[in-house]
Amino acid sequence: MSSRVEIVPINTGSNGDPSHRPSTGTHTLDDPPTNYLEKLGTLWMKHRGDARPGILYKLDKLPDGYTVWEKPRKTDPKHVDKWLFGNPNHKTFDSPNRFFPHFLHLMNSGGNSVDCPCTVCTTRGRSMSTAGVSTRLPGADAASHEAVNDIAGVPLDCEGTPDVFQILIDKLKRDHKLDTPITQLMSLNWCAHRLMAQGILETLAGTANWLPRPLEMALFVREFEKDEELCRDSSGNFRLYNTKTKAFSGFPEWEAGVIGEVPQEELRLDDLITETEKETNVSMSGIRVEPYSNPNLASTSTKDNKFWSKRHKYVPMHHVRPFIFWQEYLRGIPEQEWHPTIKHVLTAMATLALTDR
Repeated sequence: MSSRVEIVPINTGSNGDPSHRPSTGTHTLDDPPTNYLEKLGTLWMKHRGDARPGILYKLDKLPDGYTVWEKPRKTDPKHVDKWLFGNPNHKTFDSPNRFFPHFLHLMNSGGNSVDCPCTVCTTRGRSMSTAGVSTRLPGADAASHEAVNDIAGVPLDCEGTPDVFQILIDKLKRDHKLDTPITQLMSLNWCAHRLMAQGILETLAGTANWLPRPLEMALFVREFEKDEELCRDSSGNFRLYNTKTKAFSGFPEWEAGVIGEVPQEELRLDDLITETEKETNVSMSGIRVEPYSNPNLASTSTKDNKFWSKRHKYVPMHHVRPFIFWQEYLRGIPEQEWHPTIKHVLTAMATLALTDR
């Protein structure tokens, strides 16, 4: 059974510029612009809290001066891209979701676009592409009702998309309670990076806790002498221990770096203590660690950063320890004798990163 269609009349007033049209003859006027009229009508009714189940809402028209033009995509002529023209800045909107904050502002201000928060009007935002180049974002049409309610009148981030973190902070202050997933469906970076993050999270879930992870910060020792192991002495310090002479010697020469590659050959718990026999060489059975450069240097092209980045090393598992235990493993070693990369990692770890934010 098809939904009943209800026409929603728009408010008077518009800042539309009827002279804003495609500059080439490759576009066709979409009249009536059914897709925009239906989606904007539904978004507006939901925003007002007047939407009812089973009813399809449709605007009676677009604000004066705004028109929709379409053009077949070059790489897939069966797919037709649509752009909305008419903004006085002569920038286009590439979807109803993109246009909705601007439309809502016009409806609430009598057609005045001053202080409009949309990505075209704001000076902080990123202007939409000109006609002929599609900038449709994955999942943009699936924006939730709650996100639509929050999108108007909020600050934008550096990408010109709604700052969802500020939105949620404001909502938490207002409601004193919040439990909602963080999504940024209008952010191209978020959509792309989330695919990568999902794979990383799935890999981590199936990895033993004692195994190193790619991009993990770690302490490592480049070389151990024959019959040397890392053991804790009677004072609680980690020192080099010779299994043949049964005697402790000095401290290991710890460096700090980031895990670049993890072993391709299966490891056992014994590998944490000493080097066990492997079927492949250390470049396959070991761990690639890259010494960490100074994060406070402005450019990675400096001599210092190049020096450290070129000193990567493949080492067996027992040469590596999680950097989170740096205080335990560096205990007894005077700070002035620490390797420079240790200070580099301590500086970098003062920041916070979110996975699948």
